[in-house]
Amino acid sequence: MFSVTDLSTYLYCPRKLYLQQVLEFPEPPSEILLLGSINHAMFDKINKLDESIVSSITESTNIKELYSKTYFTLLKSILKESNLKEFSLKSLDVFHDIWPRFQEEAELRAGNVLSFIQKNNIYGKELWEKLTPKYLTEIKLYSERLELKGIIDRLELTEGSLIPYELKTGTPPRDGVWPGQKIQLISYMLLAKENMGKTVTHGFIHFIKTNENRKIILNPFSEIEVRNTITEIKEILNADNPPGILENKNKCNACSLREECYNL
Repeated sequence: MFSVTDLSTYLYCPRKLYLQQVLEFPEPPSEILLLGSINHAMFDKINKLDESIVSSITESTNIKELYSKTYFTLLKSILKESNLKEFSLKSLDVFHDIWPRFQEEAELRAGNVLSFIQKNNIYGKELWEKLTPKYLTEIKLYSERLELKGIIDRLELTEGSLIPYELKTGTPPRDGVWPGQKIQLISYMLLAKENMGKTVTHGFIHFIKTNENRKIILNPFSEIEVRNTITEIKEILNADNPPGILENKNKCNACSLREECYNL
C-alpha cells in the first residue's frame, strides 16, 4: 500500500522515492520534520477539544476569543515539549512562524459556530450535536482497493457531503496548483468518498501565506489518474537501478537526501 505522500514525492522526484523506498535511506532529522510534527500534534489536540469547546458555549461567550486563547495555550504547551534546541530554534521564533496557521484555524471554526448560532439560536451540547458544517483535521484513511492510505489535513462535513482541504505553507504557482499537490488532493477526495460514504465533488488546496483556496474538481478520470501514477511508481520501485538525477538544481538544493543521491 502506498501513502498519498509517495505519489506526491514521485511527481516531485522519482529518484528520491526510490532512495526512500528501495534503498531505505532514512529522512534525516530536520527543522521541516520537527515543525511538521508540531503541526500534527496541534491538529490532533484541536480535533479532540472541538466538542468540549462548542458544548461549553453560552449566550455570553466570546467565541472568537475562546478559540483563539485555547489554540494559543495549546501551541505554547506543545512547543515546550518539542526538541527545539536540537536545531538551535527559539520557541518564540517558532511560535511566530506557526501561529498564523492556527490563528486562521481558530477564526474559521469560531466564524462557523457564530454563523450557525445566529441562524439557529442554540447553545451547549445541542449546539455541538446540530452544528453543520463541522471541521475535522488530520483524518487517517486508507483503501485496499486503491492500494492507498493518507492523512487529510482538513475535512468540511455537512449531512450529505464533504470537502477535503490540503493545507500548504509554500508559495502557490501563478495559476492552479503544483502537480504533486493536485495528485494529493485527488487521492484524498477518493479516500474520503470511499471511507465516509458522503458525496465528494471537489476539494481545495489552501495556501496559508496568501490565504487563498484553489479548487480541484473530482471527475470520472480522477481515479484513473491516481491508478496510473501508482502503476508508474511500481515500475520504478521494481527496477534494478534508480531513476536519473533531476536536472533541476532548485529541487536538488532543497532535498534532504541530496548527498546520498549524488554519492550513488
